[in-house]
Amino acid sequence: MKFRWPTLFSTIGLATTLCLMTSESHALVLSVKATGMAATGVAYPQDALVGGYNPAGTTEVPDRVDAGVVWGRDTQNCSIRGNLIPVVNGRFNGDHAKDPYSPDFGVIKHIGNGMTIGLVAYDRSYIKTDYKAIFPLFGTSPLGLEYIHATVSPSFAVKFCEQYSVGISINYMVQRLKVNGLQLIDIPTRTSHLGHVTNRGYDYSQGVGFTIGGLWDVNDCIKIGATYQPQTCMSRFKKYSGFIAQRGRFDIPKKISAGISYRFVRCATVAFDVEYIGWSDIKALKNPLKPSYVTTDNPLVPGFLPSKRLGRNSGIGFGWRDQVFYRIGADYAFSESLIVRAGFRTTCAPIRRSQTVTNQLLLDTVENFLTIGATWKFTACHEISAYYAHGFQNKIKGKNSIPLPFGGGESNIEQTKDAVGLSIGWMY
Repeated sequence: MKFRWPTLFSTIGLATTLCLMTSESHALVLSVKATGMAATGVAYPQDALVGGYNPAGTTEVPDRVDAGVVWGRDTQNCSIRGNLIPVVNGRFNGDHAKDPYSPDFGVIKHIGNGMTIGLVAYDRSYIKTDYKAIFPLFGTSPLGLEYIHATVSPSFAVKFCEQYSVGISINYMVQRLKVNGLQLIDIPTRTSHLGHVTNRGYDYSQGVGFTIGGLWDVNDCIKIGATYQPQTCMSRFKKYSGFIAQRGRFDIPKKISAGISYRFVRCATVAFDVEYIGWSDIKALKNPLKPSYVTTDNPLVPGFLPSKRLGRNSGIGFGWRDQVFYRIGADYAFSESLIVRAGFRTTCAPIRRSQTVTNQLLLDTVENFLTIGATWKFTACHEISAYYAHGFQNKIKGKNSIPLPFGGGESNIEQTKDAVGLSIGWMY
């Protein structure tokens, strides 16, 4: 089939628009093939979306286009026990939103002399909590938060000495945020920017960063890869400058990844990745709730220390800690047409037990994922891939989580995740 540049550029434009559109979307991870192996993509390039893991890996993949979609379902809730305000206590479901979906797209083209260009567009992360309940501690309307982080990354890579590849991607990132149900936080004793805390609709932030990566073909069976993405400075969420620390600044944290893949027999490969994410460098995530509060004349409406009020540089946030992810996956080719995959991912949740009350807005508790997947190549140039991922239920029990001026007691949060992905690949 003859390759046509105008067709390629039209496809890129359509896919980029899909990944940045404002519909509900959710990407647990990137690439249906890699996700079938628990997202082990740093040292095991498989499709045109490898640039989202390691831009150097594009040199190992033939010219191809991949497009996919992921459907996700979260089962999540919180419970409050022992609060002095009776109407606050109870169990609350935080997953009343529609089931989200997310597209992704990638293309790779070899341009000669060991050089490769590529592009990926995808939703890097998505969080949505949607309670029907009104939380009397926080507001007068149903509580909820939506956050999406979309990325478009053109890349360039070069391979030399037949063994070594280096690559760089330029990451254009867009964030979208909406917060509801925090009217009782939007008062002078709790925020530094009145009117910029809640129920302001969608707000957007953007920034440009980069990722550098390397890949070493040790021999025909072993590959070793590594990547580094520094912290990316993003524009401020102006509508929520009274909610997010640093007057609405929510930067993207640095990431460091490394991986190894080993083809131990001709038809089977095992891969292992480790990834570090520095959440604690982002003040909006790092800053804890306690000790930041002070009692007022009305014990049911406590304020915050002036320097800890929402929106300040030291304003309270979600109290997150850094995370390290461990991923292991394997595939097996039954024939030239059929490949099956499986994988497992584990980490420690970033949420501390003392910070569960603020994280009722996020509910990001899942630590362990199990994945399975397969690819069927139905022509010489076309294939279809699918995966299923299950994030096991994890509950974080609060420990001294609700300050006494807010009524005391404990906030417990829990979540389960499921996702199904489908993609089609075209080699040209």
